[in-house]
Amino acid sequence: MKPIAIAEIKQETNTFSPLSTCLDSFQKEGYFLRGKEIAEQLADTNTEIGGFFTGCHQAGLLPVPLVAAWAISRGPLSSAARDKLLDELLEAVGTGGPFAGVLLSLHGALVAEDCDDVEGQILTRLREHLGPTIPIVTTLDMHGNLTEEIARSVNAIVPYHTNPHTDMSACGEKAAAILGRIVAEELTTACTMRKLPMVIPPENSMTTAGPLKEIMDCVREIERDPGVLAAGVFPVQPWLDIEGLGNAVTVTTTGADADDKANRDCRRLSELFWSKRDQFLSDLVPIKQAIEMACHTDSLCVFADSADGTGSGSPGDATFVLRHLLGADLQRPALVPLVDPDVAEQACALGEGATIQAPVGGKIDCVFNSPVNIEGGIIYAGEASFTIQQGAAFAGIEVLLGKSVVIQCGQVYILVTSRRVWTHDPELFRCVGLQPEKANIVVVKSPIMYKAAYASIAEKMFMVDSTGASPEKFPMLPYRRADRTMFPFDRSCQYSISSGH
Repeated sequence: MKPIAIAEIKQETNTFSPLSTCLDSFQKEGYFLRGKEIAEQLADTNTEIGGFFTGCHQAGLLPVPLVAAWAISRGPLSSAARDKLLDELLEAVGTGGPFAGVLLSLHGALVAEDCDDVEGQILTRLREHLGPTIPIVTTLDMHGNLTEEIARSVNAIVPYHTNPHTDMSACGEKAAAILGRIVAEELTTACTMRKLPMVIPPENSMTTAGPLKEIMDCVREIERDPGVLAAGVFPVQPWLDIEGLGNAVTVTTTGADADDKANRDCRRLSELFWSKRDQFLSDLVPIKQAIEMACHTDSLCVFADSADGTGSGSPGDATFVLRHLLGADLQRPALVPLVDPDVAEQACALGEGATIQAPVGGKIDCVFNSPVNIEGGIIYAGEASFTIQQGAAFAGIEVLLGKSVVIQCGQVYILVTSRRVWTHDPELFRCVGLQPEKANIVVVKSPIMYKAAYASIAEKMFMVDSTGASPEKFPMLPYRRADRTMFPFDRSCQYSISSGH
C-alpha cells in the first residue's frame, strides 16, 4: 500500500470579527491533533479527514495522519500561529515520508495578519518542499476565496457540493479516490479556475433549492464527463476585506484535451453563476414581524440570527434578538444561546435554583450590540457538552460548551455558555435539558447550517434582520481593501464572460 500524507489546517476568517485567532483558538474552540490522535478523534466523523481515511482504504492506499488543526471562525490568524502551523506541517511531511501523495483539508478563507491567502501560501510551500512530481489533492469549503496560487500548486481541487455542508466526509472520500487514480494511473491533470466580480450573502445559497441548486445541477452534469475529475463553485463568504475577494468556479480535468475542457466548463459555470446573481439577494424578516408570526404558530419556529453567526466569525454574544424576545408577550418558550463567560461563572457559583440579576451579552461585540439587563432563575448550571448528530455538518465531533447555565426569564430561556460554539444542532439545547421540539422559538447563530438539522422539527424558519459582525447586509461594513465595484456593492457592474473581466 502506497503511503499518503493526510493533514488539515483550516479556519474561516472574518476580518471584521473582534476576535483574533491564535494557536490557543484551535486548542480551545476546535482541535489541534497530531499523528494517531487524528485517527482516534476524526476517523468516523463527517469531516474531510474522516473521508480521507475511508477513501484511502477503499483505494488501497495507506493513510498517514500528520497534523489536523481546525478552529471556529474568528478574526485574522496571528503570523506566529501561521508560522507554527506551517512549520509543523512541513516538518511532519519531511520526517514522515516519503509519500506517494498528499491529501490536504483546507478551507479557502484563512487570512493571517500578514497574508490574505494562507491556503495559497501553505500549498506553495508544500509544493516547493515536495517537488513537482508528488501529487497534492486539496478539499476546499465552497465559502473559500479561491486564488490562482491555490490552483497552480495542486493536482486537483475538490470543493464541497452541499450547503448546508453535509458532504464533508464524502468530499474527503472523493479527494482520496481522485488521488488514488492520479497515483495508480499516473494521470496528468489541469486544475483551472475563474473568478467573478461578485460576492453573495450566504443566507440564500442553499444547494437544495433556489439559484445555487441549478448551478450545482450543472456542476454534477459536468462531473459526469469521464475526463472531469472534480468541479465546483465558490460562493465565497463575504466578510473578508481583502484584495482579490470574489466568487469563483473551478474544474479539474484529465486527458488529451484537459486544458480546453477545463476552460470550456469553467466558462459555462461562470456564465450561469453570473446570470443568477440577483436571485441570491434575500429579504430578511424584521424581528418584531418574526415574533408576531411565530406567536401565531403552534409548532417550532427557528430565528436565524445570522449577523451574530459563531461559525461566521461573530462573537455569539449579540443581544439584539434577545432584547426583543424579552420585551415580547410570549406564551410559549423561546430558547436563546448567548456567549458570556463571566455570567456563566457567576451563575454556576450561585447554583441551580438561585436567582441572578446581571447584564448579559454585548461585551465582546461592542460595535453592534450592548449588554441587556436580566433577572431570572437558574435552572441548569455546570459543564456542558454534546456530540453533533448525523445529518449535520461535523457530525461525530464533540462540542465543549464549558461552564454553562440556563437562565429562565419568563418564557425566555437563555443558554449562557463560556465557550463560543456552533449552534446549528438542536443537541446544543438538549444537552442542558431544554427541548427544542416543545419550544415556540429557537434562536440559532447561523446563516444556513442549521437548516439541515432543524428541517425535520421546525415548521418555519426566519432569517431575521439583526446586527452583528457577519450581517447579510455586508455592503454596510467598512470595506477598505476589497473591490467595491463588484456586485452587489455596485449593482450595475458589468462582466464579460469571454474576457473574464
